[in-house]
Amino acid sequence: MQAARLRQQIADLQRTVTQLQAGGDRNSVALQQAEQQLAALGVLLGTLPATGPGVVVTVTDPAGKLQPEDLLDIVQELRGAGAEAIQFGGVRVGVSTAASPRRPTASRSTDTVEQPPYVVRAIGDPKTLDTALNIPGGVAATARAAGGDAEVAEMPRVTITALRQLPNPKYASPSGR
Repeated sequence: MQAARLRQQIADLQRTVTQLQAGGDRNSVALQQAEQQLAALGVLLGTLPATGPGVVVTVTDPAGKLQPEDLLDIVQELRGAGAEAIQFGGVRVGVSTAASPRRPTASRSTDTVEQPPYVVRAIGDPKTLDTALNIPGGVAATARAAGGDAEVAEMPRVTITALRQLPNPKYASPSGR
């Protein structure tokens, strides 16, 4: 499971940082590199806020015709187009983010329920993300067919502030340890 593997990488990097800090200045380059890797993993896991170029997508659904799978398609298209961080309304998207008929967009670890208009922030190459959402028959077309719209705004700076709490795995543990 990706979340367990990434959690283990974070723990390993935190141990490395602690060991390098104890080693003094001679290891400052290695310490800096470990801290950068730890921060990058935190962004990818959703445990740290993120800022960078990307898109802000606003999806309207006045008739309430969009289904949870339509909303999940937004996330999947963004992931497929290389989004490095995604926030759907107030929820940081991660591996445990789910969409269901009663809770259009919710994280398994929260009771957050999103209602239209849906606002999705994604960090990645703005042009690539925009293109992915506007392919013929894709997310924007689905929203329009349902009587709504999907507006994609390319932005030089998108800030994602929602954070995820990583659950502890019940059964999985890193192998080889």
